Amino acid sequence: MIKNILLLFNLIVLLVFNVIVTIDLTITPNIPAQVEPGSEFNFELKIFKGNISGFAKVQQDLPDGFTASETDSKGASFTFSENKVKLIWMSLPAEEEFTVTFKVKVDPSVKGTKTIGGKFSYLENNERKSYDIPAKTIQVGPPEVAQTEPPAQTQEQPAAQTQEQAPAQTQETPATTSNEAQPAAQSGGSACTRTITPDGDKYKVEITLQNNGISGFAKAQDLLPAGMRGEEGSTNNAVFSFVGNKAKFVWMSLPNEKEIKISYNLFLDGTAADELNNISGEFSFLENNETKKLPIVTLGGGGTTAQAQNPNEGQNQNQGSTAEEEAKKAAEEKAKKDAELRKQYAIEEQARKDEQAKKDAEATAKNEKKKKNTETSLTNTPSASNGVNFRVQVCAGHEQVPSTHFDKTYKFSEEQIFTENHEGWIKYTIGGFTEYKSARDRREQVTAGYSFPGPFVSAYNNGSRITVQEALMINRQHWVQ
Repeated sequence: MIKNILLLFNLIVLLVFNVIVTIDLTITPNIPAQVEPGSEFNFELKIFKGNISGFAKVQQDLPDGFTASETDSKGASFTFSENKVKLIWMSLPAEEEFTVTFKVKVDPSVKGTKTIGGKFSYLENNERKSYDIPAKTIQVGPPEVAQTEPPAQTQEQPAAQTQEQAPAQTQETPATTSNEAQPAAQSGGSACTRTITPDGDKYKVEITLQNNGISGFAKAQDLLPAGMRGEEGSTNNAVFSFVGNKAKFVWMSLPNEKEIKISYNLFLDGTAADELNNISGEFSFLENNETKKLPIVTLGGGGTTAQAQNPNEGQNQNQGSTAEEEAKKAAEEKAKKDAELRKQYAIEEQARKDEQAKKDAEATAKNEKKKKNTETSLTNTPSASNGVNFRVQVCAGHEQVPSTHFDKTYKFSEEQIFTENHEGWIKYTIGGFTEYKSARDRREQVTAGYSFPGPFVSAYNNGSRITVQEALMINRQHWVQ
Protein backbone atom coordinates (compact mmCIF):
# COMPACT_ATOMS: atom_id res chain seq x y z
CA MET A 1 0.00 0.00 0.00
CA ILE A 2 2.78 2.43 0.97
CA LYS A 3 4.62 1.56 -2.26
CA ASN A 4 1.56 2.46 -4.33
CA ILE A 5 1.18 5.76 -2.47
CA LEU A 6 4.83 6.61 -3.15
CA LEU A 7 4.42 5.81 -6.85
CA LEU A 8 1.32 8.02 -7.04
CA PHE A 9 3.16 10.82 -5.24
CA ASN A 10 6.11 10.62 -7.70
CA LEU A 11 3.69 10.71 -10.66
CA ILE A 12 1.99 13.83 -9.27
CA VAL A 13 5.37 15.53 -8.73
CA LEU A 14 6.39 14.70 -12.31
CA LEU A 15 3.13 16.14 -13.73
CA VAL A 16 3.49 19.32 -11.66
CA PHE A 17 7.10 19.67 -12.81
CA ASN A 18 6.04 19.38 -16.46
CA VAL A 19 3.35 22.04 -15.99
CA ILE A 20 5.85 24.37 -14.30
CA VAL A 21 8.35 23.89 -17.14
CA THR A 22 5.68 24.73 -19.72
CA ILE A 23 4.53 27.82 -17.81
CA ASP A 24 8.14 29.04 -17.52
CA LEU A 25 8.07 29.94 -21.24
CA THR A 26 7.79 33.72 -21.56
CA ILE A 27 8.20 35.96 -24.62
CA THR A 28 8.30 39.74 -24.23
CA PRO A 29 8.01 41.98 -27.31
CA ASN A 30 9.61 45.42 -27.19
CA ILE A 31 8.64 48.19 -29.64
CA PRO A 32 8.43 51.99 -29.38
CA ALA A 33 5.10 53.48 -28.26
CA GLN A 34 5.02 55.95 -31.16
CA VAL A 35 6.73 56.30 -34.57
CA GLU A 36 6.37 58.64 -37.54
CA PRO A 37 4.98 57.59 -40.96
CA GLY A 38 7.86 56.66 -43.31
CA SER A 39 10.22 55.83 -40.41
CA GLU A 40 11.91 52.60 -39.24
CA PHE A 41 12.18 50.95 -35.81
CA ASN A 42 13.68 47.81 -34.24
CA PHE A 43 11.33 45.02 -33.11
CA GLU A 44 12.79 42.99 -30.22
CA LEU A 45 11.54 39.65 -28.88
CA LYS A 46 13.05 38.59 -25.57
CA ILE A 47 12.52 34.80 -25.33
CA PHE A 48 12.91 32.79 -22.12
CA LYS A 49 12.50 29.22 -23.34
CA GLY A 50 13.46 27.24 -20.22
CA ASN A 51 14.32 23.68 -21.23
CA ILE A 52 12.46 23.73 -24.58
CA SER A 53 14.69 22.54 -27.42
CA GLY A 54 14.52 21.35 -31.00
CA PHE A 55 12.14 22.69 -33.63
CA ALA A 56 10.37 26.04 -32.96
CA LYS A 57 8.77 28.89 -34.88
CA VAL A 58 7.91 32.54 -34.18
CA GLN A 59 5.24 34.26 -36.27
CA GLN A 60 4.54 38.00 -35.89
CA ASP A 61 1.56 39.50 -37.75
CA LEU A 62 2.28 43.07 -38.89
CA PRO A 63 -0.40 45.63 -39.90
CA ASP A 64 -0.89 46.71 -43.51
CA GLY A 65 1.82 49.14 -44.63
CA PHE A 66 4.50 47.57 -42.37
CA THR A 67 7.46 45.67 -43.90
CA ALA A 68 10.22 43.77 -42.12
CA SER A 69 13.85 42.82 -42.78
CA GLU A 70 16.26 40.55 -40.89
CA THR A 71 18.61 41.93 -38.23
CA ASP A 72 19.55 39.24 -35.67
CA SER A 73 17.66 35.93 -35.93
CA LYS A 74 19.81 33.83 -33.55
CA GLY A 75 20.28 31.05 -36.11
CA ALA A 76 16.66 30.96 -37.32
CA SER A 77 15.63 31.16 -40.97
CA PHE A 78 13.92 34.56 -41.53
CA THR A 79 11.09 35.21 -44.01
CA PHE A 80 8.59 38.04 -44.50
CA SER A 81 5.54 37.50 -46.70
CA GLU A 82 1.89 38.63 -46.66
CA ASN A 83 2.43 40.83 -43.56
CA LYS A 84 3.86 37.87 -41.59
CA VAL A 85 7.36 37.63 -40.08
CA LYS A 86 8.46 33.99 -39.61
CA LEU A 87 11.53 32.83 -37.65
CA ILE A 88 12.07 29.05 -37.83
CA TRP A 89 14.64 27.07 -35.84
CA MET A 90 15.34 23.42 -36.56
CA SER A 91 17.13 23.50 -33.20
CA LEU A 92 16.61 26.35 -30.71
CA PRO A 93 19.67 28.14 -29.26
CA ALA A 94 21.16 26.45 -26.20
CA GLU A 95 20.72 29.54 -23.99
CA GLU A 96 17.65 29.58 -21.75
CA GLU A 97 17.14 33.24 -22.61
CA PHE A 98 17.97 35.10 -25.83
CA THR A 99 16.73 38.07 -27.88
CA VAL A 100 15.93 38.21 -31.61
CA THR A 101 15.50 41.48 -33.51
CA PHE A 102 14.31 42.58 -36.92
CA LYS A 103 13.81 45.98 -38.53
CA VAL A 104 10.32 47.26 -39.40
CA LYS A 105 9.67 50.04 -41.93
CA VAL A 106 6.40 52.02 -41.87
CA ASP A 107 4.91 53.25 -45.14
CA PRO A 108 4.43 57.06 -45.32
CA SER A 109 0.68 56.56 -45.89
CA VAL A 110 0.13 54.72 -42.57
CA LYS A 111 -1.26 56.53 -39.53
CA GLY A 112 -3.27 55.80 -36.39
CA THR A 113 -3.08 53.18 -33.63
CA LYS A 114 -1.96 49.70 -34.76
CA THR A 115 -1.87 46.36 -32.89
CA ILE A 116 0.85 43.73 -33.41
CA GLY A 117 0.40 40.16 -32.15
CA GLY A 118 2.08 36.83 -32.72
CA LYS A 119 2.53 33.18 -31.77
CA PHE A 120 5.42 30.90 -30.73
CA SER A 121 5.13 27.21 -31.76
CA TYR A 122 7.32 24.29 -30.69
CA LEU A 123 7.37 20.49 -30.41
CA GLU A 124 7.15 18.62 -27.13
CA ASN A 125 7.18 14.81 -27.27
CA ASN A 126 6.42 15.03 -31.01
CA GLU A 127 3.29 17.07 -30.22
CA ARG A 128 2.88 20.62 -31.50
CA LYS A 129 2.25 23.27 -28.85
CA SER A 130 1.81 27.02 -29.12
CA TYR A 131 2.17 30.17 -27.00
CA ASP A 132 0.44 33.49 -27.74
CA ILE A 133 2.94 36.33 -27.77
CA PRO A 134 1.48 39.36 -25.91
CA ALA A 135 0.03 41.91 -28.35
CA LYS A 136 1.54 45.40 -28.45
CA THR A 137 0.07 48.67 -29.76
CA ILE A 138 1.98 51.37 -31.59
CA GLN A 139 0.87 54.88 -32.54
CA VAL A 140 1.88 55.95 -36.06
CA GLY A 141 2.00 59.74 -36.26
CA PRO A 142 0.51 62.02 -33.61
CA PRO A 143 -2.75 60.85 -32.03
CA GLU A 144 -5.89 62.46 -33.36
CA VAL A 145 -7.32 65.09 -31.02
CA ALA A 146 -10.46 67.14 -31.06
CA GLN A 147 -8.52 70.22 -32.23
CA THR A 148 -7.93 68.74 -35.65
CA GLU A 149 -11.58 69.18 -36.72
CA PRO A 150 -12.85 72.50 -35.26
CA PRO A 151 -14.20 74.18 -38.46
CA ALA A 152 -17.84 73.94 -37.26
CA GLN A 153 -17.12 76.17 -34.23
CA THR A 154 -15.03 78.57 -36.28
CA GLN A 155 -17.87 79.03 -38.75
CA GLU A 156 -20.66 79.31 -36.15
CA GLN A 157 -18.98 81.99 -34.03
CA PRO A 158 -18.43 84.53 -36.85
CA ALA A 159 -22.03 83.98 -38.02
CA ALA A 160 -23.35 84.88 -34.57
CA GLN A 161 -21.13 87.97 -34.40
CA THR A 162 -22.25 89.09 -37.85
CA GLN A 163 -25.95 88.97 -36.88
CA GLU A 164 -25.56 90.72 -33.55
CA GLN A 165 -22.72 93.16 -34.21
CA ALA A 166 -22.44 93.43 -38.00
CA PRO A 167 -23.50 97.10 -38.33
CA ALA A 168 -20.98 98.41 -35.80
CA GLN A 169 -18.09 96.25 -37.03
CA THR A 170 -18.72 97.01 -40.71
CA GLN A 171 -18.51 100.77 -40.14
CA GLU A 172 -15.74 100.92 -37.57
CA THR A 173 -13.42 97.97 -38.34
CA PRO A 174 -14.09 96.57 -41.85
CA ALA A 175 -10.78 94.70 -41.89
CA THR A 176 -11.97 92.32 -39.14
CA THR A 177 -15.38 91.43 -40.60
CA SER A 178 -14.00 88.44 -42.50
CA ASN A 179 -12.34 85.52 -40.68
CA GLU A 180 -10.96 84.22 -43.97
CA ALA A 181 -8.83 87.31 -44.44
CA GLN A 182 -6.83 86.59 -41.29
CA PRO A 183 -4.93 83.41 -42.32
CA ALA A 184 -3.39 85.01 -45.42
CA ALA A 185 -1.87 87.76 -43.32
CA GLN A 186 -0.79 85.50 -40.46
CA SER A 187 0.75 82.86 -42.73
CA GLY A 188 2.94 85.40 -44.52
CA GLY A 189 1.05 85.61 -47.82
CA SER A 190 0.22 81.92 -48.37
CA ALA A 191 -2.42 81.34 -51.05
CA CYS A 192 -4.31 78.34 -52.41
CA THR A 193 -5.53 78.03 -56.03
CA ARG A 194 -7.38 75.48 -58.15
CA THR A 195 -7.13 74.63 -61.86
CA ILE A 196 -9.62 72.40 -63.72
CA THR A 197 -8.58 70.82 -67.04
CA PRO A 198 -10.33 68.22 -69.26
CA ASP A 199 -8.72 64.77 -69.24
CA GLY A 200 -10.48 62.32 -71.54
CA ASP A 201 -13.83 61.34 -70.00
CA LYS A 202 -13.06 63.25 -66.78
CA TYR A 203 -11.49 66.43 -65.46
CA LYS A 204 -8.26 66.85 -63.55
CA VAL A 205 -8.56 69.17 -60.57
CA GLU A 206 -5.17 70.40 -59.31
CA ILE A 207 -4.85 72.38 -56.08
CA THR A 208 -1.67 74.41 -55.48
CA LEU A 209 -0.63 75.86 -52.12
CA GLN A 210 1.94 78.66 -52.17
CA ASN A 211 3.28 77.87 -48.71
CA ASN A 212 4.87 80.58 -46.63
CA GLY A 213 5.51 79.12 -43.20
CA ILE A 214 2.59 76.70 -42.76
CA SER A 215 3.49 73.34 -41.14
CA GLY A 216 1.98 70.52 -39.07
CA PHE A 217 -1.64 69.36 -39.44
CA ALA A 218 -3.45 70.67 -42.55
CA LYS A 219 -6.51 69.90 -44.68
CA ALA A 220 -7.62 70.83 -48.22
CA GLN A 221 -11.30 70.28 -48.98
CA ASP A 222 -13.48 70.84 -52.07
CA LEU A 223 -17.27 70.77 -51.87
CA LEU A 224 -18.62 69.43 -55.19
CA PRO A 225 -22.11 70.05 -56.60
CA ALA A 226 -24.53 67.10 -56.58
CA GLY A 227 -23.85 64.60 -59.38
CA MET A 228 -20.06 65.04 -59.32
CA ARG A 229 -17.66 62.37 -58.10
CA GLY A 230 -14.01 62.63 -57.06
CA GLU A 231 -11.32 59.94 -57.19
CA GLU A 232 -7.77 59.99 -55.83
CA GLY A 233 -5.01 61.51 -57.95
CA SER A 234 -1.69 62.89 -56.67
CA THR A 235 -1.82 63.15 -52.84
CA ASN A 236 1.70 64.39 -51.90
CA ASN A 237 1.65 62.20 -48.75
CA ALA A 238 -1.88 63.29 -47.76
CA VAL A 239 -4.75 60.88 -47.02
CA PHE A 240 -7.51 61.31 -49.63
CA SER A 241 -11.21 60.62 -49.11
CA PHE A 242 -14.44 61.38 -50.95
CA VAL A 243 -17.52 61.30 -48.72
CA GLY A 244 -20.71 63.36 -48.88
CA ASN A 245 -19.68 65.30 -52.01
CA LYS A 246 -16.46 66.39 -50.28
CA ALA A 247 -13.04 65.68 -51.80
CA LYS A 248 -10.69 65.89 -48.85
CA PHE A 249 -6.88 65.76 -48.40
CA VAL A 250 -5.53 65.49 -44.81
CA TRP A 251 -1.90 65.78 -43.68
CA MET A 252 -0.77 64.96 -40.17
CA SER A 253 2.41 66.84 -41.13
CA LEU A 254 2.39 69.15 -44.16
CA PRO A 255 5.35 68.64 -46.58
CA ASN A 256 8.12 71.19 -46.15
CA GLU A 257 7.84 72.65 -49.66
CA LYS A 258 7.29 76.20 -50.90
CA GLU A 259 4.79 74.99 -53.50
CA ILE A 260 2.62 71.99 -52.63
CA LYS A 261 0.51 70.41 -55.37
CA ILE A 262 -2.24 67.80 -55.07
CA SER A 263 -4.90 66.62 -57.51
CA TYR A 264 -7.99 64.48 -57.89
CA ASN A 265 -9.98 63.15 -60.85
CA LEU A 266 -13.45 64.64 -61.29
CA PHE A 267 -16.30 62.80 -63.03
CA LEU A 268 -19.53 64.47 -64.12
CA ASP A 269 -22.12 61.75 -63.49
CA GLY A 270 -24.99 63.38 -65.36
CA THR A 271 -24.03 66.92 -64.31
CA ALA A 272 -23.53 69.80 -66.75
CA ALA A 273 -20.00 71.18 -67.18
CA ASP A 274 -21.32 74.63 -66.19
CA GLU A 275 -21.55 73.32 -62.64
CA LEU A 276 -17.74 73.30 -62.46
CA ASN A 277 -17.95 77.01 -61.58
CA ASN A 278 -19.90 76.07 -58.44
CA ILE A 279 -17.06 74.08 -56.86
CA SER A 280 -16.00 75.74 -53.60
CA GLY A 281 -13.33 74.82 -51.12
CA GLU A 282 -10.90 75.87 -48.44
CA PHE A 283 -7.47 75.03 -47.08
CA SER A 284 -7.34 74.85 -43.25
CA PHE A 285 -4.40 74.44 -40.89
CA LEU A 286 -3.42 74.87 -37.24
CA GLU A 287 -1.53 77.95 -36.09
CA ASN A 288 -0.86 78.32 -32.35
CA ASN A 289 -3.51 75.62 -31.71
CA GLU A 290 -6.09 77.71 -33.59
CA THR A 291 -7.71 76.73 -36.89
CA LYS A 292 -6.96 79.08 -39.81
CA LYS A 293 -8.44 78.95 -43.30
CA LEU A 294 -7.57 80.01 -46.85
CA PRO A 295 -10.12 79.97 -49.69
CA ILE A 296 -9.23 77.78 -52.69
CA VAL A 297 -9.63 80.12 -55.70
CA THR A 298 -10.26 78.72 -59.20
CA LEU A 299 -7.89 79.99 -61.91
CA GLY A 300 -8.47 80.05 -65.65
CA GLY A 301 -12.25 80.08 -66.71
CA GLY A 302 -13.42 80.13 -63.10
CA GLY A 303 -13.61 83.87 -62.51
CA THR A 304 -17.15 83.54 -61.23
CA THR A 305 -16.11 81.02 -58.57
CA ALA A 306 -13.12 83.09 -57.53
CA GLN A 307 -15.26 86.16 -57.01
CA ALA A 308 -17.89 84.23 -55.05
CA GLN A 309 -15.21 82.97 -52.63
CA ASN A 310 -13.67 86.42 -52.11
CA PRO A 311 -16.40 89.07 -51.62
CA ASN A 312 -13.87 91.92 -51.40
CA GLU A 313 -13.28 91.59 -55.14
CA GLY A 314 -16.88 92.62 -56.00
CA GLN A 315 -16.34 96.29 -55.17
CA ASN A 316 -15.11 97.35 -58.60
CA GLN A 317 -17.67 97.01 -61.44
CA ASN A 318 -14.99 97.61 -64.09
CA GLN A 319 -13.57 94.12 -63.49
CA GLY A 320 -16.09 92.57 -65.93
CA SER A 321 -14.18 93.41 -69.09
CA THR A 322 -10.87 92.40 -67.50
CA ALA A 323 -12.34 89.04 -66.53
CA GLU A 324 -13.50 88.43 -70.12
CA GLU A 325 -10.01 89.11 -71.47
CA GLU A 326 -8.47 86.82 -68.85
CA ALA A 327 -11.03 84.11 -69.63
CA LYS A 328 -10.19 84.25 -73.35
CA LYS A 329 -6.49 84.08 -72.65
CA ALA A 330 -7.00 81.26 -70.14
CA ALA A 331 -9.05 79.29 -72.69
CA GLU A 332 -6.13 79.39 -75.14
CA GLU A 333 -3.70 78.28 -72.45
CA LYS A 334 -6.10 75.55 -71.38
CA ALA A 335 -6.33 74.15 -74.92
CA LYS A 336 -2.55 74.03 -75.10
CA LYS A 337 -2.24 72.33 -71.73
CA ASP A 338 -4.98 69.92 -72.71
CA ALA A 339 -2.98 68.70 -75.70
CA GLU A 340 0.13 68.33 -73.53
CA LEU A 341 -1.80 66.39 -70.88
CA ARG A 342 -3.19 63.96 -73.44
CA LYS A 343 0.29 63.37 -74.81
CA GLN A 344 1.68 62.83 -71.31
CA TYR A 345 -1.19 60.47 -70.48
CA ALA A 346 -0.43 58.35 -73.56
CA ILE A 347 3.23 58.14 -72.52
CA GLU A 348 2.36 57.14 -68.95
CA GLU A 349 -0.18 54.56 -70.13
CA GLN A 350 2.39 52.92 -72.40
CA ALA A 351 4.93 52.90 -69.56
CA ARG A 352 2.35 51.25 -67.30
CA LYS A 353 1.67 48.53 -69.91
CA ASP A 354 5.42 47.93 -70.36
CA GLU A 355 5.88 47.61 -66.58
CA GLN A 356 2.99 45.15 -66.31
CA ALA A 357 4.40 43.06 -69.17
CA LYS A 358 7.75 42.99 -67.36
CA LYS A 359 6.10 41.83 -64.11
CA ASP A 360 4.18 39.10 -65.96
CA ALA A 361 7.39 37.85 -67.56
CA GLU A 362 9.18 37.80 -64.17
CA ALA A 363 6.29 35.88 -62.59
CA THR A 364 6.36 33.30 -65.39
CA ALA A 365 10.12 32.86 -65.01
CA LYS A 366 9.73 32.47 -61.24
CA ASN A 367 7.10 29.76 -61.64
CA GLU A 368 9.28 27.87 -64.14
CA LYS A 369 12.21 28.04 -61.73
CA LYS A 370 10.05 26.75 -58.87
CA LYS A 371 8.81 23.88 -61.03
CA LYS A 372 12.37 23.00 -62.03
CA ASN A 373 13.53 23.02 -58.38
CA THR A 374 10.63 20.74 -57.45
CA GLU A 375 11.46 18.24 -60.19
CA THR A 376 15.11 18.24 -59.08
CA SER A 377 14.24 17.69 -55.43
CA LEU A 378 12.07 14.67 -56.25
CA THR A 379 14.78 12.67 -58.02
CA ASN A 380 15.51 10.84 -54.77
CA THR A 381 12.00 9.60 -53.91
CA PRO A 382 11.96 5.79 -53.42
CA SER A 383 9.17 3.98 -51.59
CA ALA A 384 9.02 4.84 -47.91
CA SER A 385 8.08 1.29 -46.87
CA ASN A 386 11.52 -0.41 -46.90
CA GLY A 387 14.54 0.47 -44.80
CA VAL A 388 15.18 3.93 -43.33
CA ASN A 389 13.51 6.82 -45.13
CA PHE A 390 12.72 10.47 -44.52
CA ARG A 391 9.70 12.57 -45.41
CA VAL A 392 8.57 16.16 -44.80
CA GLN A 393 5.53 16.59 -42.56
CA VAL A 394 3.59 19.69 -43.64
CA CYS A 395 0.71 19.64 -41.12
CA ALA A 396 -1.40 17.47 -38.81
CA GLY A 397 -4.94 17.43 -37.39
CA HIS A 398 -7.59 15.32 -35.73
CA GLU A 399 -9.95 15.20 -38.72
CA GLN A 400 -9.11 14.07 -42.22
CA VAL A 401 -9.42 16.68 -44.95
CA PRO A 402 -9.93 16.13 -48.70
CA SER A 403 -6.96 16.33 -51.06
CA THR A 404 -8.32 19.60 -52.49
CA HIS A 405 -7.82 21.24 -49.07
CA PHE A 406 -4.10 21.78 -49.62
CA ASP A 407 -4.61 23.40 -53.02
CA LYS A 408 -7.36 25.72 -51.74
CA THR A 409 -5.77 26.61 -48.40
CA TYR A 410 -2.04 26.59 -49.16
CA LYS A 411 -1.98 26.73 -53.00
CA PHE A 412 0.05 23.50 -52.92
CA SER A 413 -0.43 20.97 -55.72
CA GLU A 414 3.13 20.06 -56.65
CA GLU A 415 3.14 16.40 -55.55
CA GLN A 416 1.24 13.65 -53.78
CA ILE A 417 0.44 14.17 -50.08
CA PHE A 418 0.60 11.01 -47.90
CA THR A 419 -1.78 10.50 -44.97
CA GLU A 420 -0.99 8.47 -41.84
CA ASN A 421 -2.54 7.91 -38.39
CA HIS A 422 -0.01 8.34 -35.61
CA GLU A 423 -0.58 8.73 -31.85
CA GLY A 424 -4.15 10.02 -32.30
CA TRP A 425 -3.22 12.48 -35.07
CA ILE A 426 -3.77 12.43 -38.81
CA LYS A 427 -0.43 13.54 -40.24
CA TYR A 428 0.25 14.71 -43.78
CA THR A 429 3.68 14.22 -45.38
CA ILE A 430 5.33 14.60 -48.77
CA GLY A 431 8.33 13.04 -50.49
CA GLY A 432 10.41 10.00 -49.66
CA PHE A 433 14.19 10.34 -49.26
CA THR A 434 16.99 7.98 -48.33
CA GLU A 435 19.26 10.89 -47.33
CA TYR A 436 18.42 13.33 -44.56
CA LYS A 437 20.04 16.22 -46.47
CA SER A 438 17.62 15.76 -49.39
CA ALA A 439 14.65 15.84 -47.01
CA ARG A 440 16.10 18.90 -45.28
CA ASP A 441 16.45 20.72 -48.66
CA ARG A 442 12.84 19.89 -49.55
CA ARG A 443 11.67 21.20 -46.18
CA GLU A 444 13.47 24.51 -46.84
CA GLN A 445 11.77 24.82 -50.26
CA VAL A 446 8.32 24.21 -48.80
CA THR A 447 8.93 26.61 -45.89
CA ALA A 448 10.01 29.42 -48.22
CA GLY A 449 7.32 28.88 -50.86
CA TYR A 450 4.17 28.10 -48.84
CA SER A 451 2.47 29.03 -45.57
CA PHE A 452 2.37 25.56 -44.01
CA PRO A 453 2.52 25.71 -40.16
CA GLY A 454 6.19 24.84 -39.74
CA PRO A 455 7.12 21.87 -41.98
CA PHE A 456 9.71 19.50 -40.49
CA VAL A 457 11.53 16.27 -41.40
CA SER A 458 10.07 12.96 -40.17
CA ALA A 459 11.82 9.57 -40.24
CA TYR A 460 10.67 5.94 -40.82
CA ASN A 461 12.15 2.47 -40.46
CA ASN A 462 10.35 -0.13 -42.60
CA GLY A 463 7.25 2.09 -42.64
CA SER A 464 7.15 2.82 -38.88
CA ARG A 465 7.91 6.24 -37.44
CA ILE A 466 11.16 6.72 -35.55
CA THR A 467 13.03 9.83 -34.46
CA VAL A 468 15.34 11.58 -36.91
CA GLN A 469 18.24 10.96 -34.52
CA GLU A 470 17.55 7.20 -34.58
CA ALA A 471 17.37 7.21 -38.38
CA LEU A 472 20.70 9.04 -38.63
CA MET A 473 22.35 6.53 -36.30
CA ILE A 474 20.98 3.56 -38.27
CA ASN A 475 22.09 5.00 -41.64
CA ARG A 476 25.30 6.46 -40.17
CA GLN A 477 24.44 9.84 -41.62
CA HIS A 478 25.24 13.23 -40.10
CA TRP A 479 22.93 15.95 -38.88
CA VAL A 480 22.78 18.86 -41.33
CA GLN A 481 21.72 22.31 -40.09
